[in-house]
Amino acid sequence: MWDISSDLELEYGTIVSPTVIPYEEFERYKNDLPYYKNIQSEIELCDNLRNNYFAKNYDTSKLTISRDNAENILNESNYLEYEKIHSDLSGQNKVLEQFIAEEETKIYN
Repeated sequence: MWDISSDLELEYGTIVSPTVIPYEEFERYKNDLPYYKNIQSEIELCDNLRNNYFAKNYDTSKLTISRDNAENILNESNYLEYEKIHSDLSGQNKVLEQFIAEEETKIYN
């Protein structure tokens, strides 16, 4: 981790100071800290989208993999993967949201 922070410091000319947080502390503060909260909200959105009536006609396999990866990364406190997994899960959620919106449009028009 320190090697990566050194590389980032050299590349961007800013000091990067990683903080390792134990899992118990993560559980206590996950609703307060934005990076935990953002990933957790994407996981919740994913669960809601998968339960949508129109999602039954959508292949949710990639979404499920992204969701499970996000949950694992949170559980493992793998900070280096937070941005990547948030972006991945958020993208998968957006695609399913668009699919649901299109399906609703077909039904209601």
